[in-house]
Amino acid sequence: MIMKTEKVISTKNLPVKMPIWSSITAALALDHWNAPEWLWGAVGLFFILGWVVIIISMVKQEKVDVFEYDIKDQSTTSGNSKFQAKLKKALTKAQEQ
Repeated sequence: MIMKTEKVISTKNLPVKMPIWSSITAALALDHWNAPEWLWGAVGLFFILGWVVIIISMVKQEKVDVFEYDIKDQSTTSGNSKFQAKLKKALTKAQEQ
């Protein structure tokens, strides 16, 4: 079975929001209000399915860095913009040919 990977924003740019706090809050609320066992089971099944879906989607993802750039193209120390750095690189490459 071939799993199709989907491209998503890297966790460096956009942190993943796992349902940790909602799981803990639901468990504490059920305990506080003395929920019956069938409700514990229904809510537990709901959260287990949610966790499984999130874990599977995280495995299938290909993370893409939004701000990926070449360090050589960046010349922040000299005060040049990205365009100026790329232009300089293109001109030197054209002169070499």
